[in-house]
Amino acid sequence: MKRIATIAAALATMLQGQTQEPSQSISHFGIDLYHKTATAKSSNMVMSPFSISPTMAMVALGAKGETKQQMTQTMHYSGSTKFYKQMGNLLRDLAQHQQVEICITNRVWMEQSYKTRWRYRRNLTRCFDAQAHQLNFKQQPEDARISINNTIADDTKKHITNLLPLGSITPSTRLVLTNAIYFKGKWATTIDPNNTKKRNFTLSDGSTIECPTMYTHSEYPLYQGSNYRALQIDYQGNALSLLILLPDEGTTLQQLEQHLSPELYQSTLDGLRSDGKVKVYLPKFKINTNITLKPMLCEMGMPIAFSGGADFSGMSGAKDLCIGNVYHKAFIEVSEEGTTAAAATAATMIRKSALERDKIFRADRPFLFVLKDNASGTILFMGKVERPS
Repeated sequence: MKRIATIAAALATMLQGQTQEPSQSISHFGIDLYHKTATAKSSNMVMSPFSISPTMAMVALGAKGETKQQMTQTMHYSGSTKFYKQMGNLLRDLAQHQQVEICITNRVWMEQSYKTRWRYRRNLTRCFDAQAHQLNFKQQPEDARISINNTIADDTKKHITNLLPLGSITPSTRLVLTNAIYFKGKWATTIDPNNTKKRNFTLSDGSTIECPTMYTHSEYPLYQGSNYRALQIDYQGNALSLLILLPDEGTTLQQLEQHLSPELYQSTLDGLRSDGKVKVYLPKFKINTNITLKPMLCEMGMPIAFSGGADFSGMSGAKDLCIGNVYHKAFIEVSEEGTTAAAATAATMIRKSALERDKIFRADRPFLFVLKDNASGTILFMGKVERPS
């Protein structure tokens, strides 16, 4: 029987099932991205590799040459059409679970005057059931942006709004590929809200706060790792679950993050065992995260896809497109009832000519400065701005 092991909070959605290769690629990419986005921060975050990976797969379907090579290596795809069909099957299988609510929608939004290859459109439909829409990006980019955002909001039961920020759609936009996922599941074992009380929670800096903490006493699979414990809480139907990885006392979350890997994740799943009742204290939490993925994806190994050297001739027959940006939003709420989660991802495809025409220098992050003599290059003053005053 197919068993999808987990929908994780901190690690987002990582799946294990009959279509092993796409499942593993999503897990590997999710852990890679977690290291890029979360380990350097001390704030809450949530992301959904299960939303990002299919979106980028729909883009990769039209990639050629070195562009395709970089994308498949970074995303851990095999690159074959068969692989993308298996990924699409994985999405469809997940959406068929009856005792939880899951909605997954893939869409392609095309400039109405832009010609795309029939084979590319067919593969989007065959592999990902992508619904096609035509919009007037050239003359009405803002109206198009609002239309896409409104549809994503509907697809996620209003939990993901304004996915595409102001200015993300321009007259140079030719395609936008999106994925939206909505999940709502109740716990298999009821958690009594009367047992929820304010209890202490120790922060990474050692200080303590009080927060509403749920309590339950029931059978849950556990695993003891080298410096952490794992607990799995099933949702109704026992096909999906929430996996919690808790550092041992004396081990920081940062130390656990350093060892996070696909191998650690898999050994945790393999080692989970039920052995009597467990007293569980779990804080209620609600997290919203908004990520612009272009910088991370470039650093992770696929810069060509965002550059003038990109080859997406599989989309239109010409090498005129590159990825403009990739936007991702995710939401999760864990309470006594269960879990509600939603995520959406959008990849914008723009004409390469826009890279030169729309050059921007925005000093909206810390920067260095130098006051110098132009003739000799002599530096008179230099420094940096971390926080403008």
